[in-house]
Amino acid sequence: MLINNIAFLLRRLPLFAIHANGEYRLQPVSGQDVADIAVRCADQDHDLVVEAAGPDILTYNALVKHIRLAVGSRSA
Repeated sequence: MLINNIAFLLRRLPLFAIHANGEYRLQPVSGQDVADIAVRCADQDHDLVVEAAGPDILTYNALVKHIRLAVGSRSA
């Protein structure tokens, strides 16, 4: 959802604001991976704590830059 929202804003706005310095780290996970985890855990009859994080660690700035390039945004 976060990536879709960023892409939406980058396609439509001339300016994209980033809070603080944007160097905070994120570890995005794919929707398919989350769905696979949910299916595997659905039959459990006890509470679970499951880590769901992607293999790559990016800064918020880097994530926005990748999305900006992917959607062809000219947003500053």
